[in-house]
Amino acid sequence: MTSPHSGNPVFVQKEIPFEQRAPSTVWELLPATSSLPSSVWVWFKPTFAPQSLVFQIPDETWQQIPPVQLTLRQLLQAAEVPVEKVLKWHLHGNIYEGMDGTNPLFDQIILPAEGGIVPAINVSLQVSVPQSIAPSSLSPAVVIEKGVSEWMEEIEEDWNESLKLEAKLVLLRKQVVGLLSRLNSLNRELTTEEQLCGDRQDLTEWQDARRWLRDSIGRLSRLMKELDIGITSPAGKRSGFEQIYEQHILPRQPFEGLEQSQRDFKTHHKALQTLLSRLTVANNNANTDGVNRAQRILSKISAKARQARSKRK
Repeated sequence: MTSPHSGNPVFVQKEIPFEQRAPSTVWELLPATSSLPSSVWVWFKPTFAPQSLVFQIPDETWQQIPPVQLTLRQLLQAAEVPVEKVLKWHLHGNIYEGMDGTNPLFDQIILPAEGGIVPAINVSLQVSVPQSIAPSSLSPAVVIEKGVSEWMEEIEEDWNESLKLEAKLVLLRKQVVGLLSRLNSLNRELTTEEQLCGDRQDLTEWQDARRWLRDSIGRLSRLMKELDIGITSPAGKRSGFEQIYEQHILPRQPFEGLEQSQRDFKTHHKALQTLLSRLTVANNNANTDGVNRAQRILSKISAKARQARSKRK
């Protein structure tokens, strides 16, 4: 599938029902009209998803002042597709049901994509369309072994779930950054007053507490490094998965190695699940074994210091 912005645009032919349209070979342009405030690209009947069409809103649409407001209903009307025929649509990593054209989200303003999610809308329809023949780049053995559409559905599901896990990791990362700052501030030598007021047991407990603090700092720092530059990060393999999703999965464009990619996407999803679990456990343990333990001992020593000061008055 070529870029929407390359070469001279091919305009969508009007007054042709979706069922009678030939599959697109390039992105086609829906020009702006009185009912469509901005031009939009569309791809009809992508390979192995002939019951669907894909809209892509140009980047410059969001850059206008004031921004152009578009709804899915407007896009479908411009493409001459009744909303009643929509089975579901994919937008910004989420899936919405058509509900026989009654879903109120058909009239919701479409917002620009954020966080690296593909700015395209994949719409699946309830229509009867003959299945396309597999291209030569995909071996017949692959088609016989398992349906290409099923593999792509599984990849899309794993990718969307991975995006949700990434959002949780972003929030957790902020918590861990604050916790690391707290741990480092607690990991200190006792003041002279604290050393004089604390007994031998207090001093021993504080040394043990500092070991817990250092262990927590080290564990969290290693996991943060894994999160920032590991295989699940943009510096690792994530960018490759995103590229495959944008170029092949979203427009349902088959490619060599699809079966292996399905396994790789699932492995990536599981790796994110594992990382989130490990970081959550480390965060909780650092609070319990690091912060709470250190604060408890410091509070006990501080109470003895206050008592000693009151006796000197």
